[in-house]
Amino acid sequence: MKKKLFMLLALLTTAVTGAWAESKQIGVGVEYQVGDIITNSTGTVYINIKWEGGNDYGIAVNANQPVNIRQFSLSGSTLDIKLRSENGYAKINLSTGQQDGTYYVNNITCAGEFTEVPTVVRVASGDGTLGNPFVFGSDDGGGDVDGFSLTKAKDAEAHGTVKFMVDEKVVTKAEVGDLVTVEITPTDDDYVIDDATGEWYAAIAKARGQRRVVAETEDIDLLQEIELEFVSEDEESGVQIWTFEMIAANAEISVSYNDLEAVIGRLRPATERAQVLFRAFGDILSEEDQDKMFDTVGDAILLLRDYDAGEEVDIKVARKLYLQLKKFIAMFDDIVTGINNVNLNGNVNGNGNWYDMSGRRVNGNVKKGIYIQNGRKIVVK
Repeated sequence: MKKKLFMLLALLTTAVTGAWAESKQIGVGVEYQVGDIITNSTGTVYINIKWEGGNDYGIAVNANQPVNIRQFSLSGSTLDIKLRSENGYAKINLSTGQQDGTYYVNNITCAGEFTEVPTVVRVASGDGTLGNPFVFGSDDGGGDVDGFSLTKAKDAEAHGTVKFMVDEKVVTKAEVGDLVTVEITPTDDDYVIDDATGEWYAAIAKARGQRRVVAETEDIDLLQEIELEFVSEDEESGVQIWTFEMIAANAEISVSYNDLEAVIGRLRPATERAQVLFRAFGDILSEEDQDKMFDTVGDAILLLRDYDAGEEVDIKVARKLYLQLKKFIAMFDDIVTGINNVNLNGNVNGNGNWYDMSGRRVNGNVKKGIYIQNGRKIVVK
């Protein structure tokens, strides 16, 4: 009797969907038909639903919450995967991983443009993480995201999340010439972002070991570093924004993180050097910059004393002070280099001649700036 009921249900499923319904573990390249069940037994992964035209929301898939496919629906050139659920699936904020209020969803929007309703859709890209959720496309490649892959190195999300965006939309691929924004969000209060780096590699996996690839009319050096440009860092959240221009190769981004001990290890020598430079060259700064540097050095000294005394120290404040001191040190290092060049060139011989910071002899009237005479610094204001 049970066998007959099972066969009857199977026949009904086939009549409705046109195929046998299957439960399939989600992953890139896995294909689904109407009636199939999207499952995941390795924890929780996320699917980008492109909620209301945006890319910051998704649904979670785990062993307790499989996703049932009810229908494929075409609206213009946009394909939606309609889901079967009485109450809908909870909408997840992909920036935080938290459920967004009481909102629920019942469809997933596929990537790409479509001219007709396909019989099969597949996972086109993503790895299921919050920063790189799975994205669906069609079975014939029409739903693929055009361009070259944007990937994250193994430890890039060790203490944070990494998200790629083009024109403020979250993406996993980008076309040549696109300005790619990399958003790095710290998720561990005991760590701060240290640096972000990147590497180009061949679009074909087998070619990753090659040093060069010819793409279109470009001759591209592979395994070279991506020229990432730092844009900003939010003082409160620590979120960093970087950008780079996409070329005809895949990109892999790495992120390094520092704990408090590492930050203090950098702050201590920076504070000592800043004090020396400030005493030697502080008078060349404007009064406003003098006050700012004095306050920064003072705050760093107090923070280091608290740390040495075993007091609780905010890692974000420590890193902020280090970055501020680093800027001052870089500015003054140019001055010190100029003075050293003058000394090394033997120009300081007590002859009364004036030299600029590049070691060149100055003739005639001097302009506003810093000069060396008989081994002494002279500031002309």
